[in-house]
Amino acid sequence: MTAGENMILQCQKPRHVIQPHMFALLKKGTSTPIKLQSAVGMETDFSLPSVTGSDPGAYSCVYYQPRAPFWASEPSDHLMISVTGLCLGYDDEHKNDTLPRPSLHASPGSMVGRGGNVTLKCQGHLQNVTFMLGKWQDPGYRREQSSAGLDAEFLLTHLQPEHAGMYFCAYKTTGSHGWSEKSEHLHLQVTDTLPRPRPSLHASPGSVVGRGGSVTLKCQGHLQNLTFMLGKWQDPGYRREQSSAGLDAEFLLTHLQPEHAGMYFCAYKTTGSHGWSEKSEHLHLQVTGEQAALAFLLGAQVPCPVMGPGREEGIQETDRCHPSSVGKWGLVVGTRLSSGL
Repeated sequence: MTAGENMILQCQKPRHVIQPHMFALLKKGTSTPIKLQSAVGMETDFSLPSVTGSDPGAYSCVYYQPRAPFWASEPSDHLMISVTGLCLGYDDEHKNDTLPRPSLHASPGSMVGRGGNVTLKCQGHLQNVTFMLGKWQDPGYRREQSSAGLDAEFLLTHLQPEHAGMYFCAYKTTGSHGWSEKSEHLHLQVTDTLPRPRPSLHASPGSVVGRGGSVTLKCQGHLQNLTFMLGKWQDPGYRREQSSAGLDAEFLLTHLQPEHAGMYFCAYKTTGSHGWSEKSEHLHLQVTGEQAALAFLLGAQVPCPVMGPGREEGIQETDRCHPSSVGKWGLVVGTRLSSGL
């Protein structure tokens, strides 16, 4: 896989598993799933656009039942992904590991309209240094700037879609040939239309609730006089709306049972608008007493599908097995450049 290409990871479940399920993409060393998606037939395609130096690693995937009774398959075998073409001028030079790592921020934000401007500010820890701005997908991109202060600002103007990508910065002291460690990458996006800012979703008093208890899910927006919507990833029919004159809305969920557990999100729209904002990040609501849909992450035992001649696949409360008996399945990789895998 070459840096900047789009990568497709295709997950398939066994043919004997006919009930609707969700898929989760996992990466070794990451405690939570990378992505969650619904099945399309017997499979789903996870897309990783414009792969960068942060994407290599060992991937696997699972399918699971998101509603009670909860269970999950055994993870697929690991698929190792490597990315070539990441040789940057920075990486060929001597590094100075004693210099603290800088940080990189975008002002007014990392999402910019076509033709607009953005300032990328590299924040260091020492004065009288030389800062460098680089781009993951473009080994030839490099801008340097000397500064008597603790930071440097790089102004990018008249932005077009080709200017989008993953940026980073580093610095070195006067007379030194060794750069500091790179900052974390900043994803600069250039769009034709600027979407409304993404809301956030929080649970009070917390996202773990006892059976029969209550929880308030608060959706925090960025504008006043909005209509907020609460949805659930695993249930397309679940939707609650609420108008608010303020910047947020609170959705009270009462008498919770295991079937109420799952991944929730929220969005908002302005008065008279038919378009919703981008969804918030999902919030995992857990109801104690539930058997977590991704119990395999903890090595727990899960309910086991019961199969037999003349009977439909199902789950019985008395049946328990190790995830391995639910069924092993596969993960394949491809690049989608013009057509298919």
